[in-house]
Amino acid sequence: MNWRKSSFSENGANCVEVADEPGPGRLVRDSKNRSGGEIPLTGDEWTEFLKAARERDFAHQPGGVNVELLADGGARMTKGKVVLTFTADEMTAFYAGVDAGEFDKHRECPNSPDGWHDYSGGRCRHCGKPE
Repeated sequence: MNWRKSSFSENGANCVEVADEPGPGRLVRDSKNRSGGEIPLTGDEWTEFLKAARERDFAHQPGGVNVELLADGGARMTKGKVVLTFTADEMTAFYAGVDAGEFDKHRECPNSPDGWHDYSGGRCRHCGKPE
């Protein structure tokens, strides 16, 4: 599985990590506690999660995911029995990556050097395919 993190993460050992599932779904895990579980999100849930992250407002939780913003700027993300806790620095880096469109990428772009569509502007910047 190919896990990635925001390019704004200063310490690769402590970050929000995201991996693609087959299709448009995503998995989220905490890199400092990789044995702590993964939270799966369908494509629609991932889209809603990114929207909530951009707005810094998780009042409407997609797909049974609960995101609690902590007083210190961190966040606790739960789904079922999986609980992921992120520090303020981890969330700041993740938010910066979300704002930069780093997590808007989708698989299988024939023109992209990394093989991913990049829909940061509504159309893939490599091949022009609409989002």
